[in-house]
This record gives sequence, structure tokens and C-alpha cells, in this order.
Amino acid sequence: MDVRIRSLRSPARNPVRYSGLACTGTWRYLGKDGDTFRFRERISSGRSRQAGTGSRKCKGLGTVTLRPIGRDRLDYTFRGGGVTSRGTLSRIG
Repeated sequence: MDVRIRSLRSPARNPVRYSGLACTGTWRYLGKDGDTFRFRERISSGRSRQAGTGSRKCKGLGTVTLRPIGRDRLDYTFRGGGVTSRGTLSRIG
């Protein structure tokens, strides 16, 4: 997964790409609660849009929460389409 958060106002400036699934989209900032940031993920291209590959690979819409867990790491949770995914994101570069 590669995401670049560059704007709290323009989802187009926050691209996300799931390379293993060939899915791309954007994150729209929803707000902050304490130290947790929330975004709406919208997948706009990739396998979820192609007939026959089904939504088992990519989801079109969901909510992402990010919480700092160190200087360059974030606790990541995605919820949408009956799926919950969790992990850690690390800053690169």
C-alpha cells in the first residue's frame, strides 16, 4: 500500500494505491478525534471495477482511521463493505 496525504481539503491530493490488488483511489479527510484521524477511502479504479473479478479483491468505499504510534508509524484500520483490515503504516522517504 502506498498513500500520500497532502491535503485536508482535496481528496485528489491524497492518492492511495494497493499494488498487489491493482487498486487506486483517494482519501477524503473526515476529521480528528483526539489523536485519531479519519478518512473516507474511495477506490476509483482497479479490479473492483472490472467485471468478473468481484469485490473480493477491492472495495469501493470505506473508512480509514490512523493513529500515531511513534515518530514515523501509524496504526491503520480500514472498515467497509463487510471488511476490516488492520496494520501499521510506516513513513518512507
